Amino acid sequence: MKWTAAQFEVDKGVRIPDNWLFLHYYDALSILFRIENALRTFVYVVLKAKHKDDWRALTIGPDEGGQTAIDAVAKRRAAQDDAFGYLGYTISSPLMYLTSGELIRLVLSEAYWPLFAPYFPTTKSIVATKLEEIGNVRNALAHFRPLKPDDVEVVRQNANQVLSRVEETLVRIANMFAVVPTNTEEPWYRNLRGLTTHGLHVSFQQSDDERWVAFTLSYDCPIISEPDLHPNYRHHRVLIVLTPPILRASQVLRESTVFASESIPYATAVGDEQPRLLKEIQFSFSRETLSAEHERIKSELERLLAAITAEKELITEDNLARGEFVRTAWVSSTRAQGAPRWQVDTTSLQSPISPADPVEYWAGKPIFTTHFLTDTESYPWMPVNVSNLSLPF
Repeated sequence: MKWTAAQFEVDKGVRIPDNWLFLHYYDALSILFRIENALRTFVYVVLKAKHKDDWRALTIGPDEGGQTAIDAVAKRRAAQDDAFGYLGYTISSPLMYLTSGELIRLVLSEAYWPLFAPYFPTTKSIVATKLEEIGNVRNALAHFRPLKPDDVEVVRQNANQVLSRVEETLVRIANMFAVVPTNTEEPWYRNLRGLTTHGLHVSFQQSDDERWVAFTLSYDCPIISEPDLHPNYRHHRVLIVLTPPILRASQVLRESTVFASESIPYATAVGDEQPRLLKEIQFSFSRETLSAEHERIKSELERLLAAITAEKELITEDNLARGEFVRTAWVSSTRAQGAPRWQVDTTSLQSPISPADPVEYWAGKPIFTTHFLTDTESYPWMPVNVSNLSLPF
C-alpha cells in the first residue's frame, strides 16, 4: 500500500494527490457535517426551551426499535463509544449521539412538529421530502457509495430552501446584542434587575425579535498577588468564577436556561497599572420561560451570588482555600523592551472544559455569523473548532 498525504506549498496552497477522491466528495462531507450539526443545535434549542430538562425523555420513533427516549439512545451509544476512548473526543450532549435520520424524525413527528413548524418556510410534507433527500445523500456518503456532483448540489439547494429560518433562529439566540430597555415593565425584568452586588454586575440583552433574553453576569476578577518576575514579564494571581459548577449546583437555573457561555473581554495595562480583568458569564433563556420562572430564578441567583461573594472573601484571606465556584488562576502580562503597554494573556480565566459539564454549558460565547450554516468555526459541545473563522468583513 502507498498512502499519500496532501502537501502545503507556500505559493500554491494545498496540493491534493491524484489518487485522492474527487473534490465533490469533500464538498459533500463539509456540507453534510454542517447541516447535521446545525440540526442538532436547532433541535436542542427548540426542545430545551419548551420542555426544559424533560427534553431528554422525549421519544424518537417509530423505527425498527420502536419508541425510545433520546437519553436512552444516547447513553447506549456513548457506552459503546467509551470502549474506544482513545479515539476522537468525549462529548457530553445526548444530541451528538443521534443520527441525522433520528433528528429528522424528531422534527417531523406528530408530537413535536407544532414546535418546529414556525421555523420552516413551507409545509411539513415538503420539509420531509427535502430533509429526506439530504439524508439519502448523507447515507450514501457515510456508507462509501459513489456520489454524483449533482447529488451535492441537491443537498446545497435543499438546505438553502428549507433551513434559512433555522439559521436565522440560531443566529438570533447567539447574537443577543439589543439591550433590554430600562423602562421595561415586564415582571421578570423588574424582579431581576436589582441583582447586582459588589464586584458582580448583571445586565440584560435580547434578540432582535425579543423572543430570547440573556442576562450577563460580569465579574471583576480581583488580583490577589503580583510577584514581579521581570521588567517585561509579570504574573498576576487572580480569582475567577467557574460556570459549570454554577449550573451543576442549581437545578432551577440549569433547567430554565437554554445555554450558558463565557467571554473574556480584551485586557491591557499601561506602565505600573494593573490590568482590569473581567469575565462575563451569559445565561440565555426563552422569554416565555423567563416570564414563568423569574421568581425561582431570582432566588437561585441570590443564593449563588451570595456564595460567590463569600468564597471570594474566604480565598482573599486564605490563599490556600478553594471554593466551589471561585478558584485562583495565574494571568501573565508581557511587553516589548521599553514599551509602555502590557499585553495580557487571559486564557486561564476561562472555565476548563470537561466531559462532565452540563449540556447547557456551551463554553465560549457562540460566534454565529449571518451565514451560520456555511461559516461557523465551532459548534456547541465540541471541544475544538472545525474550521477557520470566516469573518463577515
